[in-house]
Amino acid sequence: MNRTTVEALNWNLNRMAILRLLVASPGESRGDLSRELALPRSTISFLVRNLVDEGWLLEAGTRTDKPGGKRVPLFVQPDRLLMIHVETNRSHVQVEVMSLAAESLGREDAACETDADAEQRADLAVQLALRLHRQLYSPLRRVLGIMIGIGPDAGTSASTEVGTGASVAQLLEARLRHTPLRQVPVALLGEGAAAQWPALQLADAAEAPLGRNGAPTRAESVQRLFQAA
Repeated sequence: MNRTTVEALNWNLNRMAILRLLVASPGESRGDLSRELALPRSTISFLVRNLVDEGWLLEAGTRTDKPGGKRVPLFVQPDRLLMIHVETNRSHVQVEVMSLAAESLGREDAACETDADAEQRADLAVQLALRLHRQLYSPLRRVLGIMIGIGPDAGTSASTEVGTGASVAQLLEARLRHTPLRQVPVALLGEGAAAQWPALQLADAAEAPLGRNGAPTRAESVQRLFQAA
């Protein structure tokens, strides 16, 4: 690995560290970031300036370069990072795009036969997801992941529901390989979901609050995902 490659890697790692920290602790200043990430203030200022210019960060106030100047809180632009949530039960498939702040940016619903198999549900989910992606597409946005949720009436037992969900997740991933969403990871919501996200390092998933029946709510899952991105 040459020096240029190492520098580029460090650049990206430091940028991601800033974004992760601001997702977990919105409103941190440049000085806060410098102390918590153990990076020189000049390095933080340079990285933050680039992230602001690229639209990743928002400044709440006017910055001054004078010593002892005004502290400027920083926030991640909430609609730059998106998550697609797919939910299926006996009678329908629903696909929803959510922002970093767990705000719904778009939703598509379609009815399906009660005896529809995993392939049919995956086909329908792909159609809806791609339709929403076309509607909301921007080169400034990034889709972090696609999460599959199986409704309580989708199967006759918990094991059936998980099996159906896993099948839909695998089929969905295969059908997205030649689409604009081909590099977006797909995971199954619920018990054991964190293990399916090694690339996003969801090590803290078990510590997040849980929703009904011990499963994470949709908003909690969105926030958890972004905190680990």
